[in-house]
Amino acid sequence: MDMLNLPSLAPERAIARGSERSVFDWPEEPGLLIKVLHANALRRDARGRVTDPVWRRERRTWRVAQAYAARTGRPPPVAEVIARLPTTAGGSLHVVRKVADAEGRMGPTLHRLAAENRLGATEIDRLNRLVADLMAAGIAVHDARAANFVLETGPGRPGRFVLVDGFGDRAAVPLRSWLPFLARRRLSRALRRTARETGLSWDGSRFLRP
Repeated sequence: MDMLNLPSLAPERAIARGSERSVFDWPEEPGLLIKVLHANALRRDARGRVTDPVWRRERRTWRVAQAYAARTGRPPPVAEVIARLPTTAGGSLHVVRKVADAEGRMGPTLHRLAAENRLGATEIDRLNRLVADLMAAGIAVHDARAANFVLETGPGRPGRFVLVDGFGDRAAVPLRSWLPFLARRRLSRALRRTARETGLSWDGSRFLRP
């Protein structure tokens, strides 16, 4: 791991923290982020071996997103999941593509944009395009809170929202991964909460200004 020149992963250096992982910048690799899995997110299989269900479900979902992009010419609607690095303590580090703003910093979340009253017609249209892609691809989403939607901008790239966390089917029997109509139904219900968080309305297929 020393050869990779990883940054300090002290908890106070995290730039974001969720229920399953903490997120860190990687100065040596400015286009990437490191997500450190919390101990409570690890599981043990029938033989007592430690497993990483987050990595498994996100890699599966990333493959679905890649297939959708290849089929439609649209960009993948979820953040790219690149690698998993096991630690000597039995944990996991996940390397993901950073969804960045024009300066290379992590882009603003939907939660932040709403709190700063920066959700205009353009941002809502971009959000609806992401939702349409998630629905069309049949992506299973278990956490659609506004903090998981990040706006990507930059030279030569049209601005777009990307789902950076909360994707993948957490169920022991992943029916929503197998049956896309179930994934779409669950996502539509979850986006009602997203609308309440952000002061928007959700009509079952798109966000609107109330």
